[in-house]
Amino acid sequence: MLPEGRTGGHNGRFDFLGFEFRWEACRKGFAIVKRRTSRKKLRGAVERFTEWIREQRHQQLGELMKTVARKQQGHGNYYGLIGNSKSLSDYRTLTLRELFKWLNRRSQRRSYTWRRFTKLLRRFAVPLPRIVERATNPGLPSKPGWEPQPAERVCLFGDHYRACRA
Repeated sequence: MLPEGRTGGHNGRFDFLGFEFRWEACRKGFAIVKRRTSRKKLRGAVERFTEWIREQRHQQLGELMKTVARKQQGHGNYYGLIGNSKSLSDYRTLTLRELFKWLNRRSQRRSYTWRRFTKLLRRFAVPLPRIVERATNPGLPSKPGWEPQPAERVCLFGDHYRACRA
């Protein structure tokens, strides 16, 4: 159960820099802040991808797929936070569904089946969504009584400065 003060008027949720921050109970039962891709930003990203693929479907397949791979990687690099795997998966599913649809509209005959399309994605190394954020090491700075040790003779400018050699 979440504390009363943390579920105020707007349900404790807010959007910031493309993420939705919200209070949720963790597996142990206490309240923590969770992050996911803002619904509005996810919808906008899929719409921009759809518009882009509709306009660029005439490009050569190699060029097109390299750009698709970069777009998928870039989205994953920004939104690849712990707890956001569902949104990453949704983005990939929705954008690749649009890509499949528009690639099949390049001629009057259907160009790809899902099996051939999957092989195409592997051939051009379109990355799977993955979490890029690293969990913090809970042992060091948050430990009570831990004090950083002063470094002796730290040279911030390199050895070529005389001030560091003394």
